[in-house]
Amino acid sequence: MALMRFLIIFLIAMGLTSSGVTQDSAPSDAEEIIAEQQYRLDKFQASFDQSAAGDLSTLRRELNAERMALMELITTLELRLSTLQAEAVDALAAEDAAGTRAAETDPDLLDFSEILETQINSSERTIQQAQSLRRDIDALLSRVSEQDTRNQLQADVDQMRAEIEAHGGQIETASTEAELLELRESLRSLRIASEEKISPLLASRDRLAADLARLGEPPAGDAQPEAPEIVEERAKITRALVDEDAIIRQSALNASDISRLLNEISTKRRDRFYGQLLRRGPPPFSGAVLSSASSNAALGLEELGNRRTSWLAAKIQDGAHVSAQIWILLSLVFASILFFPTRRWIYGRVLNQLQSLEPTPARRVRAALVRMLARALPGVIGGFVVMEALRTQGVIDDTTGRLAQVIWFAIVGILASEATFSAIFSPSVPGWRLMPVEKRGAQLINASLLSLVIIFFLDRITTTGENTFGANQDLALLQAAIVAILMGVVYLILSRRDLWKLSDDRRDAFSDDAKAIGQNLRRTGRITAIVIIASALIGYVALAYFLATRIFLVGGLIVLGLFVRTVAQEALRIIDRAFARRRDASPPPEKEGVVLFWFGALLDLVIFLALLPLAAIALGADWVDVRDTLSSAFFGFKIGTFTFSLAQILGAIATFFIILSITRFFQRTAEKRFFPRTKMDAGVQNSLKTLIGYIGLVIGVLSSVSLLGFNLASLAFIAGALSLGIGFGLQTIVNNFVSGLILLFERPIKVGDWIVVASGEGTVKRISVRSTEIETFDRASLIVPNSELISGSVRNWTHKDRWTRMSIPVGVSYDADPRKVLKILQDIVADNRDIMKFPEPFVLFVGFGNSSLDFEIRVFISDTGRRLPIQNEIRLKIFEAFKDEGIEIPFPQQDVHVRTMTGGLVEWKEHETQEDKNKET
Repeated sequence: MALMRFLIIFLIAMGLTSSGVTQDSAPSDAEEIIAEQQYRLDKFQASFDQSAAGDLSTLRRELNAERMALMELITTLELRLSTLQAEAVDALAAEDAAGTRAAETDPDLLDFSEILETQINSSERTIQQAQSLRRDIDALLSRVSEQDTRNQLQADVDQMRAEIEAHGGQIETASTEAELLELRESLRSLRIASEEKISPLLASRDRLAADLARLGEPPAGDAQPEAPEIVEERAKITRALVDEDAIIRQSALNASDISRLLNEISTKRRDRFYGQLLRRGPPPFSGAVLSSASSNAALGLEELGNRRTSWLAAKIQDGAHVSAQIWILLSLVFASILFFPTRRWIYGRVLNQLQSLEPTPARRVRAALVRMLARALPGVIGGFVVMEALRTQGVIDDTTGRLAQVIWFAIVGILASEATFSAIFSPSVPGWRLMPVEKRGAQLINASLLSLVIIFFLDRITTTGENTFGANQDLALLQAAIVAILMGVVYLILSRRDLWKLSDDRRDAFSDDAKAIGQNLRRTGRITAIVIIASALIGYVALAYFLATRIFLVGGLIVLGLFVRTVAQEALRIIDRAFARRRDASPPPEKEGVVLFWFGALLDLVIFLALLPLAAIALGADWVDVRDTLSSAFFGFKIGTFTFSLAQILGAIATFFIILSITRFFQRTAEKRFFPRTKMDAGVQNSLKTLIGYIGLVIGVLSSVSLLGFNLASLAFIAGALSLGIGFGLQTIVNNFVSGLILLFERPIKVGDWIVVASGEGTVKRISVRSTEIETFDRASLIVPNSELISGSVRNWTHKDRWTRMSIPVGVSYDADPRKVLKILQDIVADNRDIMKFPEPFVLFVGFGNSSLDFEIRVFISDTGRRLPIQNEIRLKIFEAFKDEGIEIPFPQQDVHVRTMTGGLVEWKEHETQEDKNKET
């Protein structure tokens, strides 16, 4: 036992010595290091408080170094603690092995255990102190980082202010369009950079405001004071919030100044544009202008010839001129084959197929698409082959690439326009014209529109060639004048009334309003064409050229929009019919018309919004301005203190309908799956279903309003004001108002319904928030308060649909055969097309009347508004059938017997019997 105790003491002593814990030096050294770091941290804190607005990068580096050193110390202390804990476990195991009595009798073993426990406790305290110091360093480092970020943002804001002031001076001295465009792009870049840099600060300000709100207001004078830590934290947050708010306000001021400078640039560019547009130049057909333009054009053509000669010489030098010319010749031959015989053959096949079909409106639209593709695709493919052959053989290089691109676009544009005009006006196939004008007018309109397209694209090609090979102002002036005059002449031709004379078989294709609009357009076009030609001749070439080309572009966009609208509407009809066939049922014509109307309205809105920016660009607006306007409209623009955003509006609408759809899904699920498994009454089930609908509606409305940016507290204020108004005597108005809302949302009645109320009967014409207007069948207007419709009983003949049951009583003589009468009435009902086959109609023998055998016809009709005409027709058929079959329709009769009684009194006795009536007959 003595030997065992010696070995245990020796092993423990060796372990403690090796781990360095036999002395208390390790924890004490760590405490000294921590104390030194705490001292330096206090100095860093003081330095930060004194120079928070300066450069904090050095302070951040020093704090990061202190943090790294402290983390290494904490890691060392944690490793030492784990070693001590492991040795403590070994010591406990040794005590167990040696026995409790040996440990009690051996004082050395007890001394080592106490030393070990002391070292563990000291190490834990040191680690806790180090971790506390690390948290303080992290807090200060976070404050330093935030302040450094704010300082950097402040410096950026100040620098941006200087740049904005410099740009403001440059705008005053800018003399060219290029300089103004460069300044505009620079200012936009500044605005984007400012928004990107200030965005994190906005989130930080919101976070600080939330933290300050959580701390609450400081206590009043008589209240119990707060803890010093809370006071200090509130002061820090307040200072940071003030600093960040100041930077944000300065950044907002910079953005406002940038917007002001951008507006100044736009105003200056617009004034310069209108100044150039209305400036009178030299006559375009004067001798000096013609001489200068012709010489400059000759130089350009000579330069073009020199380029061809240089290309051919380079190919000859490489020995590839023969193969290059062969490839170009083959591409031209291939394009000619596609453009002439192939195109003519394909188009002829299409026309032959059309000859066997009847030209209905739907087929005209589809045929127009097919014919357009048949005429355009072969030429487009051929032009593409030629252009690629020229490009691969080096005819088209970097210098002439832009010109070749414009030529290619011109080929595609001319071919597509020719195919489109041919499909719309169809000079050779009159029955398939989308525009129902006479043959001569269709031919002239087609030729005139195609001439406009050719003139426009030739102008683009010539302008690009002048920019490529160089041109003077006289050549550009002459070209613009010629283009304007030619377009003006074509506009004059298109303004002739006889060109737009409608064909005899389709004079009703347009309404009187559309014809009046067309007449006004022709008159306006004639005046504009005269202005264009006169302006070009007297020297206002820029104005004439602008009017001619912009009218062409805007008119082309309008034609394109109308054509796309026609094709899209036909596609909607096809899709609707396909879904109807899939459902094996077709919707009622009025419902189909409503659905197509709303889809058509949405389609018109989409086409209008798509063409609006293109029209703005066509009228001379820059793409950057249009893009910024669209971005502002979509992502938000301010009117006063409110911000309106198309994205928010669309998101709110989508959210409302999504929540409404989810509500309807829950209602259907509860009605079909949950309620049938319960034993609730049908009325309770309907109430729960309605309650679910109301809850979903309220959630949808509140969510949509919240997404639009309105504060829900404002709604509470409005509700409070309404409550106050009710208390002051507006009960009747509020009652009618709330009743109107119930009518609008619950829709027990709707516009067009046939209702019966205590005040009268008629058709609902308008539902407002106070009253409902009912038009009686005498064409009188009946104004009914909404509260009467909610609190009173209303009979609605067309609430869910226009179906209704109709009963027609019929009486026949007792001499008639009831079975024959039933057969006749059933045949009359079966032959009537207005009577629905399902639910099945019934003819009933309802009883024996005083004067007749009573029958009753009970049928369903799809339109309750046709009750009287259908009843009238059925009664006429009954009368004719009974007359043909000899069946009598009796009328009530009475026999009067006079009997004299004693005393001269006369007793009147009235009775009706079938026998007496037969005798009288």
